[in-house]
Amino acid sequence: PNILPVEAQLRGTLRTFSPALKERLVQRMKDIVAGVAMTYRCQYDYLTTVDCNSLITDDEMSELAIESMKKIDAELDIRRDGHCMFSEDFAEFSQRVPCAHFMLGAGPEDESKRYSLHDPRIEFNEDALSLGVAIYTQVAIDFLYKK
Repeated sequence: PNILPVEAQLRGTLRTFSPALKERLVQRMKDIVAGVAMTYRCQYDYLTTVDCNSLITDDEMSELAIESMKKIDAELDIRRDGHCMFSEDFAEFSQRVPCAHFMLGAGPEDESKRYSLHDPRIEFNEDALSLGVAIYTQVAIDFLYKK
């Protein structure tokens, strides 16, 4: 613990709700890194290895999706918990067309066996997949007929 390392690495992910905020935060991080390097008279490299876009949720498309879900099952527990900080490929679509992002509850029936998404013990209830397919299909049909 007493030895100063020759180099250090700081890694992380950045998730935002808008491209403008993402650009501002990336620039701010670069400014801070440059300032710290100048303060301690050292060199730095700032490297972005993976650049995931912001997941944009369109309100109108979200309403359409909710109405479509109700057509599939009026008793579904639909919650509008706001935006989620996901970094995933779906965000690429949301940059180009109006998108609704929703999560399908697929946890095991036994609540004692439910874990967070990144826990290695997680198990999914694959019976939920048919409901997800039905919802996606209904949303697509409703969207196309709306046009």
